[in-house]
Amino acid sequence: MMRSLGLRKGEVVEVRGLDEIVSTLDGQGKMDGLAFMPEMGRLCGQRFRVHARADRTCVEHMGKRGLHDTVWLEDVRCDGSAHDGCEIGCLMFWKEAWLKRAEATAAAAAPGPAEPISSWPFPIRDEATGKYTCQSTSLEGATKHLGFWGNGLTHLRDLYYGNVSLARLAKTLFIYASLKLRGHYKSIRDIRGDLTKTPTESLELEPGEVVEVKTPDEIRSTLDVNGKNRGMLFTLDLLDFCGGRYEVEKRIDRCIDEGTSEMRSIKSSVILKGVTCPGTYRRGCMRCTKIIWREAWVKRTGDAKAVGTRSANIV
Repeated sequence: MMRSLGLRKGEVVEVRGLDEIVSTLDGQGKMDGLAFMPEMGRLCGQRFRVHARADRTCVEHMGKRGLHDTVWLEDVRCDGSAHDGCEIGCLMFWKEAWLKRAEATAAAAAPGPAEPISSWPFPIRDEATGKYTCQSTSLEGATKHLGFWGNGLTHLRDLYYGNVSLARLAKTLFIYASLKLRGHYKSIRDIRGDLTKTPTESLELEPGEVVEVKTPDEIRSTLDVNGKNRGMLFTLDLLDFCGGRYEVEKRIDRCIDEGTSEMRSIKSSVILKGVTCPGTYRRGCMRCTKIIWREAWVKRTGDAKAVGTRSANIV
């Protein structure tokens, strides 16, 4: 079993058998610090297309961090079924040792029905502390600090392995340099309000409804001096979606906090269909995290369907 396959964006791979994968894991169910989860074990034997290499990713509270021999697969997300129904739907990381190249004529497919795993030999939740083990909570130990030259190398690998085009890479680096040197890119700046106590707005939105993301000025009126509404930050990347109309994918009530490893209760918030972090202001990160939207940041339109969706890496 090869640890490194040198997979490129767009290649079709097959998830190895569960016994093969378990043989690569330590006593905590991890390889190189990265957890393999029951939600992934259910996909063994299925074929998917490589979304991108994961040589560089965002880690909460730690910025950009590096991994080795790891990829993301197209829209292969955690359903939270083994983690008490976590609803965030993270794009899962796959060590290349857990995959094999499919035959040249093989076709990829969307994740299909899979048999549940009756028991799992590795820890999922510490009963004493209530903290969870999943890929997101294991990223600190599974990644390394990159530094200036390390980050530069990952951008070259993005280009070499087909993650991005030369034009996209050039624009990503230009935006990064603009933010680093001047604190803003063109007229784009952090949105920060002046409230000491931020409002709760509940629209009771349901899946399938169409909403419009409010303007930056409207959203500013819901934020405190740190740019947060009830502790949730409105980041630069969300500005790409202001004024757009999108379909509600689902309400979100709970998710595992990547920083604390604890289940977090969330109120008056939704996920919008097809809307993931574009990575525009995060050095082109391709993790495609689903964005949580406070209902205070959107408004109903009454339209039958959305104008469109915007997803990862709009630069």
